[in-house]
Amino acid sequence: MSNKNQRTGKRGEDAALAYLQKRGYRLLERNWRHHRYEIDLIFEKAGQLIFVEVKTRTHDSRVERDELPAIQPAQQERIFDAAMAYAEAQGHEGEIRFDLFAVLLAVDGCLLEVEHLPNAFYPGMPFF
Repeated sequence: MSNKNQRTGKRGEDAALAYLQKRGYRLLERNWRHHRYEIDLIFEKAGQLIFVEVKTRTHDSRVERDELPAIQPAQQERIFDAAMAYAEAQGHEGEIRFDLFAVLLAVDGCLLEVEHLPNAFYPGMPFF
């Protein structure tokens, strides 16, 4: 991954992190790795673990502004496997949730839009 893509991804994660922390979510992990897969952000709120995938794009990325990024079924399964490993390692037996953040940046890196989709997917469930 190029340095530019890494900076763009980090900026999107920073926006999602700030958004959720302002709403009382407690950050547990950032860029948590399980084998070869990484979960962008892991939060806790009211005893629930929330696993967050952040999709960041710039305004010039040839994606329509209203089009939400998709999480393909194979990626959902990798996130689910990593989430289960994390929950087991923590001894968590409560609820879990999978959220998606769609972050849109201007070409200069300024934040244009953040969209939070709680319960965006559950492995085995089609993503719409």
